[in-house]
Amino acid sequence: MRRNRLFVLALWILSLVGISISGGPVTYGFFYAVTLIPIISLINIAAVVSQYRIHQTLKGKYFTSNEPIPFNFTLQNETFFAFPSLRLKFYTTFSTVNDFDDTKEFEILPDTGIKKRTTLVCKYRGVYEVGYKQLEVRDCFHLFCIKIKNPETLKVNIRPKLFDLDSLKTLSISKLSKASSYNFSEYPDVLTREYQEGDSPKLINWKQS
Repeated sequence: MRRNRLFVLALWILSLVGISISGGPVTYGFFYAVTLIPIISLINIAAVVSQYRIHQTLKGKYFTSNEPIPFNFTLQNETFFAFPSLRLKFYTTFSTVNDFDDTKEFEILPDTGIKKRTTLVCKYRGVYEVGYKQLEVRDCFHLFCIKIKNPETLKVNIRPKLFDLDSLKTLSISKLSKASSYNFSEYPDVLTREYQEGDSPKLINWKQS
């Protein structure tokens, strides 16, 4: 984007030099054409911002952490002109939208759109925002970029994932206790260990000894 701005600026300076040296209809026409490029870019961005339509929904009422949630997303162009360059940003701190690359720019032709049926995974319990976060709009010449935050975000209430307690029946408590006592014996600074010379008699575990 910065390179495009410098290129247009260089063309505009060259057109001024041409006017000052020779003038004429061709030189003035080139000057006016280069001058109109930023104006056309801003008009293009204003038209896209005023006409785009975004809709997103989550299926269900109760959600659990680390489980896929059905997520539908639509970005529609209902105008007679194309949207030249758009980029979507999603909330990624606490959730992830599957099968969608938010680093990619895309163009939407007239009367078309993007419809995505995918899943969303929430990583942690709590109440927070998910889904579409921000839309970046660029003009056809890639001179300017406007970032539009989503005014109607989706909030979810995520509950922790519960585990089946029946799986604990297969665990051997005796084996776990033996493994625990074996690991403790390797460290000299645990609460229970073998007697060492210089230890206070008050700290000896007489039952274990």
